[in-house]
Amino acid sequence: MQTLRKPKIFLAFPAYGRTNITDTTASMFELGVTFGMNGLYGGFGTASHTDIAEVRNVFLTMFLDKTDSSHLLMVDADMRFRA
Repeated sequence: MQTLRKPKIFLAFPAYGRTNITDTTASMFELGVTFGMNGLYGGFGTASHTDIAEVRNVFLTMFLDKTDSSHLLMVDADMRFRA
């Protein structure tokens, strides 16, 4: 019988002008704790750039080339969510 591996999720946090909403920061912290408690954590990256599409491409390249994560989750700097 084959055992299933837990996914490793890389959290990417692109921002414009080095700013984010405090709700987003709280959401990311809660999500990181939840991932860690469940063995899902695969890394975290944040970057600021005037071209959000460009920084998203950088994160995708980093995810594909530099991590062993199975999933990529990008969270914009103005999002609020529950873990």
